[in-house]
Amino acid sequence: MHRIATKPGDLDFEKKLESVSQTPADILFISTADTELSGLAQVWGKRFRKKARLTLRLIQANPLQHPAAAEHYADNVLSKAKLAIFRLHGGYGYFSHILDEILHIKSHGAKTRILVLPGTDEWDPELMNFNDYAEPLVRQMFSYFREGGTANLELAAEAVELLLENKIRGFPEALKIPTFGWLKDKSGKRNQKLKNGRVWITFYRALQQTGVMAVVEALTEALNKHGLEVLGFYAYSLREPEAQKELLRKAEMEPPDAILTMRSFSIGTGPSRGSIDEHSEARISFLERLNCPVIQVPTSTEDRDAWLKNPRGLSASNAAMSVVLPETDGR
Repeated sequence: MHRIATKPGDLDFEKKLESVSQTPADILFISTADTELSGLAQVWGKRFRKKARLTLRLIQANPLQHPAAAEHYADNVLSKAKLAIFRLHGGYGYFSHILDEILHIKSHGAKTRILVLPGTDEWDPELMNFNDYAEPLVRQMFSYFREGGTANLELAAEAVELLLENKIRGFPEALKIPTFGWLKDKSGKRNQKLKNGRVWITFYRALQQTGVMAVVEALTEALNKHGLEVLGFYAYSLREPEAQKELLRKAEMEPPDAILTMRSFSIGTGPSRGSIDEHSEARISFLERLNCPVIQVPTSTEDRDAWLKNPRGLSASNAAMSVVLPETDGR
């Protein structure tokens, strides 16, 4: 589907046609995940430029929901690439225009090789209709991005180089990355005597996967300056029983005085309204068992320069994800 804004205040993706200005390149990577694009810029950008002498273009996929933008991009950029990789959260339902344009340019002689991968951790068989490769190979490529992390992005780059050499075998296996874990301390503050308390920061695994950690590191440094010890915990979902067990285990040894969370969705298992017996296991959130303040930390998907230049503050979609959703979805 595509959505066009008719009045101010709509979400960011509900906007009028955006011109997608990009020059052609050997490799195109189109993704709905800003963190993934940032990680690829760091890993693939250097590798392909220096080692393979290949040109690379990265683009946010959301503007391609508009039919005119999809057609323009397909005709002027996509059709001239050697290889194009798509990672689309929402699949065909959200990106029918650009996916249909793939079939259109191929029917008119475009030689671009196409890989369309799901934008989540779940396999989407419908997307195989738009792939130029057999399912085992597509699943292999998907595994690099599903697992994530800098090492897997490097392995994906190796696989891309093989594809460009028309090879479809000999791909390295993706490395298994834990779905949750504690950040290694780089500041040395853990060895210092606590002055003012201990704070946990919980954030999405995607940031750790792609190495886009500037906001977490800046917040950690700021808290350290106030004499606070900081422990960072990343997770795919705080609903995971094993992730919850790990947090509770840590709390027994090093209980937090406060938790700052950059996550958006409810992790509660109890009822959404009404009272809960304090002795009941059906609690609103397992974090209540830690008996400390849990503070929501809104974050922006914009880069720092864009944030500083934008007089409106949080964009509508960021406000929805970091302010509205946590308020309405519960704790």
